[in-house]
Amino acid sequence: MQLSDDVILNLIASACGTSRALEEDVDLIESGLMDSLARITLFEGLEDLGVELSPTRLSPDALRSARSILAAVHEAL
Repeated sequence: MQLSDDVILNLIASACGTSRALEEDVDLIESGLMDSLARITLFEGLEDLGVELSPTRLSPDALRSARSILAAVHEAL
């Protein structure tokens, strides 16, 4: 399945409630942008796009930045 990075990045920003989540120097977990609701929203959105990520199999660092989330999605495809 071909899924553009822009679609994934838009989903990340939407789940976190701000485009600030896409900035390189923002740690999504430490900043509180990737809270439990954002995680649920992100995983559900990815599932709707046909991407199955298992939250229990991801390392905590996989959700620290938009770049690391992109990498995890690409790995799952």
